[in-house]
Amino acid sequence: MVVSGLGFVLIKRWVPPVPMLTLVSWQLVVGGIVLVPLALLVEGRPPALDAGAVGGLAWMAVVGTGLAYVCWFRGLRRMPAGGVALVGLVNPVVATTLGVAFVAEPFGITQALGMALVLGGVLAGQLHLPVRRRTRILAEAVSGGRP
Repeated sequence: MVVSGLGFVLIKRWVPPVPMLTLVSWQLVVGGIVLVPLALLVEGRPPALDAGAVGGLAWMAVVGTGLAYVCWFRGLRRMPAGGVALVGLVNPVVATTLGVAFVAEPFGITQALGMALVLGGVLAGQLHLPVRRRTRILAEAVSGGRP
């Protein structure tokens, strides 16, 4: 969380000398290069890939990672760092909802309480902002940062 928080603040203060897509692409390439030796050491040689596996990997690389990162960093630029940190807390709520909807994962009282805690925390984090500032932040997010 410390590294994520630091990254949220730095991306708002530091304007990269390259387009956001280039920045995100290089982050993912360098991260992958760092992980390859560790993966080979721990997991061994990767299995052969069939057409379905290649398609799944392509989907995850382009949509699940590339597009998601572009959207995330674009949002970071337009939202206050504190707001972005709170949005990040909603990830487990979305993941749980998708798991229940598409994979028929069990949903019980524990998951419901967890979702209530997360959503309550996000709401509580927004309550300290004056109403005018909340309205301005929401308007800027919707308009893409234009006044």
